[in-house]
Amino acid sequence: MFDELINKSVEILVAFSTGFPSGGAVPNMYKGTLLSCDDDFCKLKLFKSKSNKDIIYIATKFIITIKEI
Repeated sequence: MFDELINKSVEILVAFSTGFPSGGAVPNMYKGTLLSCDDDFCKLKLFKSKSNKDIIYIATKFIITIKEI
């Protein structure tokens, strides 16, 4: 699905995030190196992490956009 972006720096906009009382939600943005991607999950090594998690898995059904940076 995103094979041409493997091992490249990417910016991923993800649909899951904290909601607001009005019902809307702001998507989360992650920047990092895309390590692998299949039909269900993408594995991303983050550039900067607020916690000890350097590698995260994102379900492809929640990805809004993915672009090379």
